[in-house]
Amino acid sequence: MILRLNSRGPLVQQLQEFLGIVPADGIFGKNTQKIVIEWQGKNGLKADGVVGPMTWNMMGIASTDRVEVSTPQKNVFTYEKRHLPKGEWFEGPTQKKWIFLHHTAGWENPFNTIDGWARDSRGSIATEWVIGGQSIKDASDDFDGKIVQSFPSSGWGWHLGTGNNPMHQQSVGIEICGFGGLHFEGFFRVNPKTGKNLWVKGQKGIYYTWSGQIANPDQIEFLSEPFRGHTAWHRFSPKQIESTKLLILEIAKRDAIDPRKGIVEEIKKLGPFRAFNLTDRTMCETRPGLWLHTNVRLDKNDPYPSQGLIDMLQSL
Repeated sequence: MILRLNSRGPLVQQLQEFLGIVPADGIFGKNTQKIVIEWQGKNGLKADGVVGPMTWNMMGIASTDRVEVSTPQKNVFTYEKRHLPKGEWFEGPTQKKWIFLHHTAGWENPFNTIDGWARDSRGSIATEWVIGGQSIKDASDDFDGKIVQSFPSSGWGWHLGTGNNPMHQQSVGIEICGFGGLHFEGFFRVNPKTGKNLWVKGQKGIYYTWSGQIANPDQIEFLSEPFRGHTAWHRFSPKQIESTKLLILEIAKRDAIDPRKGIVEEIKKLGPFRAFNLTDRTMCETRPGLWLHTNVRLDKNDPYPSQGLIDMLQSL
């Protein structure tokens, strides 16, 4: 099987593990392509970032497993409905111009997220779509990647927290289930010279959510620098990333929204970290397309600059 930019699956994960890429998420993104090119160059191969027969032979990691030569099935967009009661969303139709990505800052079950919106007393607050994830507690994946619609496509709900402006009525919101930024409880000793605490290098400590739930170590993504107060984050799973891409493309087709406009343009111009950290509500209001909650609210951190999410956005 030939692997290249935007390939996905267990064979990509095997390749990433061979190359020492962390996390080995099964997504052949820009970082994987760069490392493949470097490896090919060092081993006298054509450095094109495409993993074909010559690269497989040089790596020596291919096996007789039939899954490595089978043709993967194209992912198909499927979803379930859990529509909120009338009064918990606004009737439309409205012309949709924007797509906004959020994360829930909560558990993995998308149905519970929607049920929570139905029970709260804050008014008609909701996004049209919610994507389930893995349990941060026990790694169960019953809801991982599951796409659920919370109200009809003609409706809308408050979801940006930016006041009464057209972006609410004319945008489609996507909530990705996940706790977001994690807190750290580490091991420390007292510096005898200063009397201050010093973190002990080489000891992992414990990462936990805002609710006090200890995070599954396999679901933590560490950033090279803090993003809005956090370096450790509850990682979006490969299934969540894939479902988010499928959903974005479906919405783009349904509502005639170009998802390459907005955050994707800013990533190309500023780089991923700065683009995710950019907050300019007027900019978003005047430029229809795909944006993040962070782009309109300085006090929000959803979604964080996950490498898997960045690679997916750049592949749109």
